[in-house]
Amino acid sequence: MTTNIAEAFNNVLKGVRGLPLCAIIELTFYRTADYFRDRGNAAMKCSTRFSPKVEQIISRRRSKAHFHRSRIYDLANNDFEVMCRRRYASGYSAGDTVQQCQLGPNEVKCTCNKPKLHHIPCSHVLAACRDIGGNDGSQYVSSYFTIDALRSTWLPKMRSFNIGTNYKSIEGPKWVPYPRARRTDPGRPRSTRLQGDMDEADAVDGLRRCKLCKQPGHDRRTCPTRQ
Repeated sequence: MTTNIAEAFNNVLKGVRGLPLCAIIELTFYRTADYFRDRGNAAMKCSTRFSPKVEQIISRRRSKAHFHRSRIYDLANNDFEVMCRRRYASGYSAGDTVQQCQLGPNEVKCTCNKPKLHHIPCSHVLAACRDIGGNDGSQYVSSYFTIDALRSTWLPKMRSFNIGTNYKSIEGPKWVPYPRARRTDPGRPRSTRLQGDMDEADAVDGLRRCKLCKQPGHDRRTCPTRQ
């Protein structure tokens, strides 16, 4: 439930771009059907409250929250100040980081903005929930990350069909090309798009230059220096 579906679908199209058109359509359909089948079966076997990816994120943030020190300022509004442990990198100390968070019944605010961006409580919020007691922070996780939402995502089933055998028996209108729209002039059609700076030829006084001798008045096919 935290994967970019457009990027994930690229795995379905791997190795099919060089195939014929009918093979691309058939292989894309069957790979998409396998995609829904595998993930639907995996979602049905999950016994956790949230999707496995979200459970891993929450577990890592809870482990990180053990190293935070929280201090409550307003018990009525659940305003907390959370001090993170000092960071060291290549012998350099980055100093302590202090975040402020406010816990509500169903919403939470933190100065790191991770709960707002990820819709998953950050380690600072989990550290504050630990001091309150009886609050694990699960109510701050978006409902889109629950197992029910995950199962609903992969619930649709794809029905099989045979490509390339029954398409001729389909009854429908017969489309006839418009005869006046047919091209009668031989050769390549002239472009009607607007010319830009990229279309300007390398010319001198309105004459094209030869690509071999760089002189105007002729091209490379009629260049006198061509052997």
